Amino acid sequence: MKKLLFITLLCCTMTVCGCAKNESKDKPVTPDDSNVIYVSDTSEKPLKNKLIERGDSPEISAPDGSISFEQACKLIDSCSIENFYLCQSLKDYQKYYFNTIDYKGEKYYSIYPCLEIKGRKLYMGANCLVACNGSTVLAQNWMGGYESVDQNTAALDKDWKTRCPDAKVSPNEAVTALADKEKLLGLEQDISAYTFETDPNLKEINGIPCYVFSPKLEYTDHLDILSALYVSADGTGSVYKSSPDDSTEYIEIK
Repeated sequence: MKKLLFITLLCCTMTVCGCAKNESKDKPVTPDDSNVIYVSDTSEKPLKNKLIERGDSPEISAPDGSISFEQACKLIDSCSIENFYLCQSLKDYQKYYFNTIDYKGEKYYSIYPCLEIKGRKLYMGANCLVACNGSTVLAQNWMGGYESVDQNTAALDKDWKTRCPDAKVSPNEAVTALADKEKLLGLEQDISAYTFETDPNLKEINGIPCYVFSPKLEYTDHLDILSALYVSADGTGSVYKSSPDDSTEYIEIK
């Protein structure tokens, strides 16, 4: 009798676990973060989403006793690029002030690394949050949540020339090709609406070493990460994308 009861309980437990496992397939796996932005992995967009717009920076404001915006930028520059989806030192980017926000009960400067290219802003890497008291730097991860980043670690970064020995131009020089060919990229939004993640390593496309730039759109409730764009690292400015007919093939955008 006891053995029968044990087997019955075991079956019930496995049934519950099986249901939980099936439910987990329908939900995105996210870190334990109350401000997570879910990543859309289907063409169907979540309801009531709104694209986060980045216009002219508002007037910088922060609570009394805060570090200055310039000091916040220096704290970002002191961090390794490891958590920022960048291939070049953070000090090589301009800093765009989005706003001062409340995150988990504390005030943070919300900042984006960016490049000014022919009068246009190209946002690079990931959104950064710097605590107004200077205690913490956070970087947005690909799931939309934020992770703490160690400060004073920039010296650990390898220079792009060391990391990408086959490259003739820097990642920041290569990305200008995307701005030059914006109308041919097939992007639905203005190029300044995207943030471009950069792979730390080169990828060979049609026999040519290329930088990998993944455009993403940030919404109020999720992130959309689009198909990667590949820019030749040889200085010719060639741009490639996956073929719509075969994802293992690449076509040049021209």
